[in-house]
Amino acid sequence: MNQPLIEFENVTYAYAAEEGMEPLPAVRDLTFAIERGEFVALVGHNGSGKSTVAKLCNGLIAPQGGRVLAEGIDTAVEDTLFDVRRRVGMVFQNPDNQIIAAVVEDDVAFGPENLRVPPEEIRARVDGALQAVGMYDQRLSEPHKLSGGQKQRVAIAGVLAMQTDMIVLDESTAMLDPRGRREVMDTVLRLNRERGITVLFITHFMDEAARAGRVLVMHEGEILLDGPPREVFAQAGALRRAGLELPVPALFADMVRAEFQGLPKGILTEEECAQAIRNLQLPMHDAQCTACDVQPDTRPREASSNCALETKALTYRYSNTAKSTPAAIEGIDLRVEAGELLAIIGHTGSGKSTLVQHLNALLKPTDGLVLVDGKNIWDSKKAIRAARFWVGLCFQYPEYQLFEETVEKDIAFGPKNMGLPPEELHRRVLRAMEYVGLPQSCLAKSPFDLSGGERRRAAIAGVMAMEPQALVLDEPTAGLDPVGKEQILAMIARYRAETGRTVLLISHNMEEVARMADHVLVMDRGRAAMHGTVEQVFARGEALAAMGLTVPTVTRIFIRLREMGLPVGAGVYTMEQGLAELRRVKQSL
Repeated sequence: MNQPLIEFENVTYAYAAEEGMEPLPAVRDLTFAIERGEFVALVGHNGSGKSTVAKLCNGLIAPQGGRVLAEGIDTAVEDTLFDVRRRVGMVFQNPDNQIIAAVVEDDVAFGPENLRVPPEEIRARVDGALQAVGMYDQRLSEPHKLSGGQKQRVAIAGVLAMQTDMIVLDESTAMLDPRGRREVMDTVLRLNRERGITVLFITHFMDEAARAGRVLVMHEGEILLDGPPREVFAQAGALRRAGLELPVPALFADMVRAEFQGLPKGILTEEECAQAIRNLQLPMHDAQCTACDVQPDTRPREASSNCALETKALTYRYSNTAKSTPAAIEGIDLRVEAGELLAIIGHTGSGKSTLVQHLNALLKPTDGLVLVDGKNIWDSKKAIRAARFWVGLCFQYPEYQLFEETVEKDIAFGPKNMGLPPEELHRRVLRAMEYVGLPQSCLAKSPFDLSGGERRRAAIAGVMAMEPQALVLDEPTAGLDPVGKEQILAMIARYRAETGRTVLLISHNMEEVARMADHVLVMDRGRAAMHGTVEQVFARGEALAAMGLTVPTVTRIFIRLREMGLPVGAGVYTMEQGLAELRRVKQSL
């Protein structure tokens, strides 16, 4: 019998804590193996131990108890660590943190050069690796000019050029747009199937895990579930207790099954879900049926006088050489009404973050105007200061904004700079903590002692405590597990409902957009490609696909049902809308 490529034998690891504190256990008594040629997805809530497992696989950290073997080599033995890393390569979450060279092919060559591979062989390895990931034509490109998905494929090529037997990808699609995610996932699947490369794919996206051959579910540092995707995702209760969810097609199938008899269990994919619904006893399309021809209202929205934020011909270039430099954003005309929730979507590098950084004067336009509450924010220093209090901005990964000694001081930092008295500061801190769901017991804690989800909520609370009239959130759910995402979305909904404030939400998750937004702005190569209601934007699925975006999963399921002849109407963007539409069709019997 062949030796497993990776073996964990009763592995324990805990991270050091502050003086006087107990060590923080990450994995405990962990035992499992990955066979050569397997494609294994590793899922779990934030803090469950997934990244620790990844680092243990190629000796970035050594077990404190038990042992990890890579093709029989102990990863804790320093003299053989070089051999371990020849066998197991790592690809991290952010490609910008692992690409170091100024030219793509030079970056891919970096690993083999450090392995002292002969120059002529390096050339062959680099070309082969770039061809394998579909990046050979960009071999002379500058990495900073590539999209997120392309950068991540370059990072994978760098591991391939080292001719490792296994690739460990630690949430390598977490920061990518839908096209980038698809590119990376398709590339890794192809490498596994065509080249037999063993893959450990760590992800929070359940649709990605469903494409693996085997799924490991971690919970509190231990393996909770282990098996083929269909078996693992059949255990919905255990997954929810572990802070996870089912893939969207499986979730929707469960909703339908609760009301419609005859829907089989074990559904994982969009096609399986559509086919199962098609097989229910529902009426089919005939000449008299007009439901299939219903189209969403695509009339342009009327401008109101209640405008909170506005840009006019907004253009920005990341250079002082103005006209000779391509614009990051160009000619953006945007109106955001007071109290609305505007979702901003677009591929990586489309200009989303550049746009919102103009709204509170973090960036000064190269051309055009930014109006906040009807006032040009660059009229004076006083206007700039007012805009920064009027518009609160949470960057992507807002927990990186934390810096104070305690949670209370961190949340109070912004309001304190507004010159508020102590009693008002305290009131705002408590109110913001209530909005984000943090208990008052956190007040005296260091923000760095909080969990990942708690840190993010504390950072958002620091912006909310300033009580801005407009709150801008740049991908607030990125990198969070399903429970963490749900907590953030519920927090945003509650904040908006109770305050009536304007919210701008940047997201790559179309389900979030469909659920939360009143209007959607689509950015494409620095320009505003679309702006309208959820229905108006998602009705243009083909145009979105051309921009590397997509429509919600349930929308794609209903498009397939229409193709199959079921008389379902257009305009289905959430699971609740989908269930209501199926009820309508059933009642027409």
